[in-house]
Amino acid sequence: MVARIVRSGIRNEEVMPAYRDKRTGAWRYRKWVKLPNGQRHRICGTPATNTKVAAESAERQHIDRVMNPERYAAQSASAVSDEEEVPTVKEFAPKFEAEYLPRSKPTERRSKKSIINGEGGLVQFFGHLRLDEINQSHVNKYVTAMDGLSTKTINNKLTVLSTMLRYAHALGLIPAPKVKCHIKSMSPDIVAVPAQDVARLLDASRSRWMSVAVLLATEAGLRVGEIRGLQWGDIKNGQLTVRRAIDQAENVTTPKHDKRRSVPLSPALESALKQLPRDGLWVLSNADGTPFTYDEVLAAMNLAPQRTFRDAKLTRQVGIESALPILLDEREAERRRAAVIDLEGDDLVSGARQPVA
Repeated sequence: MVARIVRSGIRNEEVMPAYRDKRTGAWRYRKWVKLPNGQRHRICGTPATNTKVAAESAERQHIDRVMNPERYAAQSASAVSDEEEVPTVKEFAPKFEAEYLPRSKPTERRSKKSIINGEGGLVQFFGHLRLDEINQSHVNKYVTAMDGLSTKTINNKLTVLSTMLRYAHALGLIPAPKVKCHIKSMSPDIVAVPAQDVARLLDASRSRWMSVAVLLATEAGLRVGEIRGLQWGDIKNGQLTVRRAIDQAENVTTPKHDKRRSVPLSPALESALKQLPRDGLWVLSNADGTPFTYDEVLAAMNLAPQRTFRDAKLTRQVGIESALPILLDEREAERRRAAVIDLEGDDLVSGARQPVA
């Protein structure tokens, strides 16, 4: 069945099926089609090959799909059924871990691996199901089973499940997934470190590099990995640029969300940086020029390894005391302080200054 081209109501002309976009230079198609039931349906799109012929061919195929939806639905179902048997989540998990975004950060890969294979993970709950068998009921039961975890943690797990299903669809293993893998929730309140606690930390820091670590966290908003990854070349013209981070496995990666940002230097931070020797590439480094370890930076802020939940959904409360004394020199090991810092994972949250995006 051939679709009718609807004439323009302005110029009473046929709308051209293919045209070149003046902004991008790409060939596109756009047309109103009159369906057999009398309704009008607008189609538009961009062909895979940027030519007029390809745009006209894509437009004809689009019309055919609109006019014959049942036929295309049957072809799609047949294409899926003709493939080899759909794998289960347990069978597909190793392929997903190995192939999906192979250049993602090591920390992201470890996180996905834990969500998939760890306690309460996707394989444990969905492993026996074929990928095309997972429906909304299964997802809802999984959310119920995760009772006691924060909404953010559950959503992180559901995001991996959704990504796995979408990747299976991209490989042609299953039809497009229709399950909803997200729980709505309010954003948590971010509680800033009280100024008096920051002052107590600075007073307790008896080395110049420890004071700089504290100020980078509290006044510039850098995370632990970003503090470790800061180089002298990142500091100029009264601001620092966060370009990299070093994770706990000593991998040099991009900052969180893969976005660099610039942060103005506060007077206190600028003064503290001037007191550090520029002996190597890294702002905070050992005598041999290597960056301080993850634990050393944490020790600079005297974060105790013990964590207690103050609010199960929003924040974690961490006591500031003489933690990891073996990493400190004798004078610093004598310090004993108590205060509170709210943080989420590796994010040292402060309210003194907000980074400039």
